[in-house]
Amino acid sequence: MMWKLPLQSRLGWALALVTVVALGIEPSAQQILAFPVQERVLTNTTAEIGKADMYYSKSLFQPGEGDGQILDRSIDLPRFQASVISALAGDVFQPYFNCPSPATRCEWPEFNSLAICSAVRNVTEQTKQKCEDGDKGVSNCTYTVPLTIESPEGSMNTTISMKYHDGAEHDDGSEDGHVLRTSFVPGDKDVVGQFVVVRHRNASWGDDSSEPKNPEVLVSDLRWCEKMYNDVSANFSGPSSDNVDDKLLQFASNEFEAGRWFLKFTTPDGQENYTITRDLEEYLPMYLGQVLTVELEQQMAHGVASRPDLSKALKSPVFLSTETDVEKLMNDLADTLTNQLRTDDNGDNRNATTVNGTAFIREPVIMVRWEWFILPLMEVFFTITLLFWVIVINRDGPLLKTSVMAYLVYPLRGWRHEEMSVAGRQTKEKLGRLAEIMRGRMGENGGSYAIFKQD
Repeated sequence: MMWKLPLQSRLGWALALVTVVALGIEPSAQQILAFPVQERVLTNTTAEIGKADMYYSKSLFQPGEGDGQILDRSIDLPRFQASVISALAGDVFQPYFNCPSPATRCEWPEFNSLAICSAVRNVTEQTKQKCEDGDKGVSNCTYTVPLTIESPEGSMNTTISMKYHDGAEHDDGSEDGHVLRTSFVPGDKDVVGQFVVVRHRNASWGDDSSEPKNPEVLVSDLRWCEKMYNDVSANFSGPSSDNVDDKLLQFASNEFEAGRWFLKFTTPDGQENYTITRDLEEYLPMYLGQVLTVELEQQMAHGVASRPDLSKALKSPVFLSTETDVEKLMNDLADTLTNQLRTDDNGDNRNATTVNGTAFIREPVIMVRWEWFILPLMEVFFTITLLFWVIVINRDGPLLKTSVMAYLVYPLRGWRHEEMSVAGRQTKEKLGRLAEIMRGRMGENGGSYAIFKQD
């Protein structure tokens, strides 16, 4: 139907169409360019993370080997102790890592490191109880707890005693009785030690009996091990790995090097070897025993717990209760000890090394969606086509006839002065009436052109 219109009408229709299409240029331009955030490798940056093949402690260090001297005085010892206390509070020490700016993420290949591993067993059923009545309604119960690993003295058991009060002797139930006691059995060679917990959960043993219910008994082993870290990555908050395997190490030999004694460990397959200073064999279990050997008392009838003794150094009674998740507690402690030995600066191992990794950065990139160029290209094409069409249509048209330039360039001939002037104040209406009665045509005027009056 459009083609039945006159040529000028079709041209106007086409120009209107192009104008409507042009309204979509700006929205389509926004679709042409996208700025997604992508990750790329920083080729000039190297990431680092700590590991250890040898543990040369800076805090548990005796200046003179075997001469009976005390530990070396250094700031590293209180730092180490503070990290252990923090671990018992649930704040695990982070190993050394360096994911340098401007990197937003770093990752490392698989690597192995010396470590300390924890394993918790419930030995309630295997524990033997023996109670004896004492003076003034006091009952003393001794619990013989089976150990996972033989102690340095050659025993496979350890004992813990707990005190209870007979309700018949103390009707008001105001006397304190034990609800939790722990001990730490030091190990040697490839065993750091065994943490033993005897506790009455919910501190309840019935209203009609002074005999307590059998307590829950847990044994946690701390042993030297090898940890294999896979898929390790880090951001600004710290490193993490969802895939960590471990192997228990076996004692291989005592060796004397550079004036000091060292313990050599090996993996079960003999493929990897690790070393620690002999100071650690003695002083690490000794320190952990001081921190982890605790007792809690509570009033039998009223359930009022005894207060921690704040006059002494911080110990685990502040963090350990009858409801504490012992497995998590010991895993946090083992992870902190492991991360300490993987770290030199601010850590405890002067012989810690590093593993190099890859650094990544997230940054915006410019992406061109070429298919969205169709609309602006069509706009340009139609505009050029219409321009050419207009030129063709008007190529023979009288240019000056439709141009106001003719009235400015060519003089008027045949009008008197009063016919081209307006009396009084000139207004738009007066000029309009004057123009209505003026008729003229263009003609030659002595070799040039002028507009002549036409009656």
